[in-house]
Amino acid sequence: MNVGKEIAAMEQMAVGQLRDRYSEVFGETTNARNKQWLLKKIMWRLQSQAEGDLSERARARALEIASDDLPWNPIRLEQRFGRIHRIVQVEVCHLWNLVAKETGEGDVYHRLLENWKSKATH
Repeated sequence: MNVGKEIAAMEQMAVGQLRDRYSEVFGETTNARNKQWLLKKIMWRLQSQAEGDLSERARARALEIASDDLPWNPIRLEQRFGRIHRIVQVEVCHLWNLVAKETGEGDVYHRLLENWKSKATH
């Protein structure tokens, strides 16, 4: 498949035609009516298919995050994890926080973990 030609042809399509093409490419329907959004989603999928999509290793790594700088606000730490773990997701996600012992950052992180543990047991 020539992705460039496919994209050029899709740019001439009406929204209804793009929704049909979306169904062909993704195997599911969409209620979207934004032409630019439909074009981008279809193009991204076609390009990823043409390039062999993500490897299994890349898929696994997408479920992991490592933090080497901790924010002072604990909510921001939860937000980081939320970026890789979504509510409807069934895969297990992992977050590693790299913290040096006996530092101010380490003390704050230790207190944060203690607070989380105490809240989890109540």
